[in-house]
Amino acid sequence: MQSKRWYQQFWPWFLLAFPLSAVIASFVTLFIFLGAQPDMVVDDYYKKGKAINFQKEKQSKALELGLAAQVSFTEGQVVIEFTGGGESLDGSALNLDFYHTTQAKRDFSVLAAKNGKGQYVAALPEDIVHKWQLSIMPFDQSWRLRRTITLPHPGALEFDPYSH
Repeated sequence: MQSKRWYQQFWPWFLLAFPLSAVIASFVTLFIFLGAQPDMVVDDYYKKGKAINFQKEKQSKALELGLAAQVSFTEGQVVIEFTGGGESLDGSALNLDFYHTTQAKRDFSVLAAKNGKGQYVAALPEDIVHKWQLSIMPFDQSWRLRRTITLPHPGALEFDPYSH
């Protein structure tokens, strides 16, 4: 009877399969973890806290101006109509910043221009659904209206300095 070499036998490979599969699975897990870190983690709390205070100043300015708006979403565009304080605006375009609540890579900004009816209109790049933070600001960023919205939404949404 001639004995086979160890690498030609079944049992050494069977016994090595379990530890090798654990090592491969740990590398796959590490690769997934490094590639999909959550966007909600804040690295610098001090800097983030200062930014929050700055944003509150913008909301206070909107309150001082008495700004309020109705925002509606129809067929790939957003329409903003100011219901209060609109006379204090200079007619320049507005920045609309859409922040996805959990995925920063989906965030985008659009520019809303004033039309002949006194409304600000902007085309949306895609059909947007789910939950978003929408910020409305002028170019000089002197004030801000912000609200959490869920799209699609029937009818108009009310924006004022108190809305969140």
